[in-house]
Amino acid sequence: MIAHIDLDSFFVSVARLADPALAGKKIAVVGGGDEEIFGGKSELGSVILSASYEARADGVHSAQPVKIALGLCPQLILVRSQHGEYRKISREIYEFLLSFTPEIEKFSIDEFFLNLRGTPYDADALGFAAFLQSEIMRRFSLPCSVGLSEAKLIAKLATSLAKPFGVRQILKSQIARELSAVPVAKFFGIGKAAQKTLGKYGIISFGDALGHREIFEKMGANGRKIFAALSGEDEGEVVSKRERKSIGFGRSFAPCADRD
Repeated sequence: MIAHIDLDSFFVSVARLADPALAGKKIAVVGGGDEEIFGGKSELGSVILSASYEARADGVHSAQPVKIALGLCPQLILVRSQHGEYRKISREIYEFLLSFTPEIEKFSIDEFFLNLRGTPYDADALGFAAFLQSEIMRRFSLPCSVGLSEAKLIAKLATSLAKPFGVRQILKSQIARELSAVPVAKFFGIGKAAQKTLGKYGIISFGDALGHREIFEKMGANGRKIFAALSGEDEGEVVSKRERKSIGFGRSFAPCADRD
């Protein structure tokens, strides 16, 4: 079994650790440049990095311009990002997870895949997932959701369907039944271009997709890869070490009308 752990609204949760008064409020974390790298206090950025679930109920979401977010939610509290703290906590959680298995893939700063095959935890993966969730909350005061499946990307999808603060297992044998009505747009790897192509053939949900392998075959190698992943035929591998191919940092500046 593969477990996928996703820290719920990670940036927001870290902000609430620093200021417990923010608990339960409509808040959004906004970038402003990494102070460890750029130094000094930069202007708050113009794009939402993460929003609390309370703010999401009003339509606020990540990658949204701040101006639009404030229009949807005038009570929104804007909080500066703390990238140094995010990295520190992410490392600590990774080290905690290493006590259970060395086969861990750090998929992003707030997501981890654990290969439970060959460990004592595989026999009762659901119980282990609930334990991990409670331990991460106890040790780090951070909520998370956990998904389980024999297939890596189905485990990731299970996590997104379990959020917030949930645990869900979707076995390969349950994909057709459990995911029939789930939009394929929720599946990692099916971007807007693929959604548009699939939509032309009337493929909107998993139920549509699973009954029409031939459509994915028409899409070439990438289409075949997507079908294998969403059907669970390709279980995927937990890659504990991955070569870094790029690194980037951004900083937002105040508007400047002086051309020079």
